[in-house]
Amino acid sequence: PMWMLWNAIFGVNSLNEMIQKYVGKPVSEVFKDGEPLPEYKDKLVQMYKEVIDPAIEVEGDNVIFKLARPYGPFLTIIAHTVGWSAVLDKETSIKMGLWDGKPDTWWKYRNIAKEKSPLYATAIGTGPYRLVEWDRTNRKVVLEAFKDYWRGEPRLKKVILLTVSEWGTRKLMLEKGDADDIAVVLEYLDQIRGNKDIQIIDNIPSMSVTVVGFSWSVSPNSKYIGSGKWDGNGMPPDFFSDVNARKAISYIINYDAVIRDVLKGYGTRIPAALPNGLLGFDPTLPLYKFNLTEARKALEKAWNGKALKIGLKFTLAYNTGNLMRQRIAEMIKTYLEMIAPGKIKVDIAALNWPSYLDAMRKAELPMPIFNWLADFPDPDNFIFTFYHSAGTYAPRQGDNFKKFVSTPRKELGGKSLDELIEMARNSSDPEERARLYVQIQKFAIDNYISIPIYQPVGVRAQRAWVKGWYPNPMRPGNDYFELYKQQ
Repeated sequence: PMWMLWNAIFGVNSLNEMIQKYVGKPVSEVFKDGEPLPEYKDKLVQMYKEVIDPAIEVEGDNVIFKLARPYGPFLTIIAHTVGWSAVLDKETSIKMGLWDGKPDTWWKYRNIAKEKSPLYATAIGTGPYRLVEWDRTNRKVVLEAFKDYWRGEPRLKKVILLTVSEWGTRKLMLEKGDADDIAVVLEYLDQIRGNKDIQIIDNIPSMSVTVVGFSWSVSPNSKYIGSGKWDGNGMPPDFFSDVNARKAISYIINYDAVIRDVLKGYGTRIPAALPNGLLGFDPTLPLYKFNLTEARKALEKAWNGKALKIGLKFTLAYNTGNLMRQRIAEMIKTYLEMIAPGKIKVDIAALNWPSYLDAMRKAELPMPIFNWLADFPDPDNFIFTFYHSAGTYAPRQGDNFKKFVSTPRKELGGKSLDELIEMARNSSDPEERARLYVQIQKFAIDNYISIPIYQPVGVRAQRAWVKGWYPNPMRPGNDYFELYKQQ
């Protein structure tokens, strides 16, 4: 998560970016075997003293952050419950083998492999629980209450976290009372309804969206676009750079069926890649519609109708075990082949998660299905991620996408989408930000930049004796300090 603080405080996305910006050389030329080359050492010390150290100051009980520019989301990042702003005790950190705070040693701690970090398996916080066991083999974590916690000793004296992959086993553990709460599989939820000892909590708000994206410039080396040509045996890499190609996909997704049949009702429609509940969400914005006739018309316009005249062949991929992505891929295949019989052929491939992620990152998937869970409760975390040329998903959408969103547009007052997103990010005026985010969403909708499918609605299954739970869409997991058991 450090990119959030790097961006807010220093205006860069990583330490490597800062090094290249300050030194004027790629990081690969500055370091060798983890140490800076002699000619760059003084420059790196100077960078720390002039740029990094002055950015955060302590005056009495106050911590002062000096931001590179006005940054609207900053307070939501600092206040986030998962601890993006957590402070580690300096003396304890040094004793553990972490950075000693000197300006000429910081690079020794740069890009440490997580397993080699002293913090990898040791907790040094001040929270209500102590980490007493992390069994990697049996995938088990044990926490014990910290009696000197500043808010008082927790009521739960011990917390045991287990990874149990198989649904049937998890279900049985909950039914027998061996588990107090479990992760739920929506398609099996009805199996535990009606049990007086189990409480089902529905309609839990979420800060997440699921979107069908497009690679506007698929990697020419991709095996998912067949021949990569207009020959009936492939898909040209730039097929989705035509707005009508993207528009056609918007019409072949039966959104209501996805929510009803795949999500079992645990989802809501959203007009753009911004969840309901955040600044700038506008329920009056239009929703894409399922309409096969309009889908066919859009294909007739895309690339002068080549997909219908010559043919198109490509592969949709999903990660194995992800039923939602699988069903959406199957739906796209079914309806595309239905409106262009004998001309469009869509194959479906199930990939393990590392392979799916790798193919996405290399822009090899013509239609990746994106899911984003909020890092912090601000629209920038979604709008920048999905629609900016430097956003997380930009490389997966290709160079044509980056060019499109970074080019000034008449309908945007002569500004690019990138510029509007940056204006919204850098403003501290909520009204101005909300107005800009609505304008950004309208442009994204009109140009079918990506296809929002749904915002999930959460559900929780727990034993009836569990008390004190409350919903917080920005908090992953449980707030164990507030939980207790009452028979």
